[in-house]
Amino acid sequence: MRCDEETDGAAPPVKTAERPIRTDKGLPDYTTDELSDYMEQNKRFSAFLDACQRTMGKVFNTAETKTVAGLLDYLGVDEEYVLLLLAHCVKMEKRSLRYVEKTALSLYDEGITDRESTRLNSSHRCISYA
Repeated sequence: MRCDEETDGAAPPVKTAERPIRTDKGLPDYTTDELSDYMEQNKRFSAFLDACQRTMGKVFNTAETKTVAGLLDYLGVDEEYVLLLLAHCVKMEKRSLRYVEKTALSLYDEGITDRESTRLNSSHRCISYA
């Protein structure tokens, strides 16, 4: 099957040389056990999650924590990118992690997956570094 053919959403993302191609509409719904395993395998995640919560000005519930884990794990974006995205959403007065997720998925689908590509596309998306 070619990467540009539609699937029924059951197949996992197909990897390309640059980034996986999403075949569904959102981030995976991690179970509590999967989230615990992810946090155990990624010792820095707790500190990063604290930074995310400070940026958003709130304490995340389990669903919001799963969203942050999905951005890093499923989309494969780096921590700096996520913090930049969160800061952008706060600046836009959008403090919902669902909004952050939708924005991240949209940017991902456009190939904007790191700080450098965000800078290159800053005229298209209003993400600033200030």
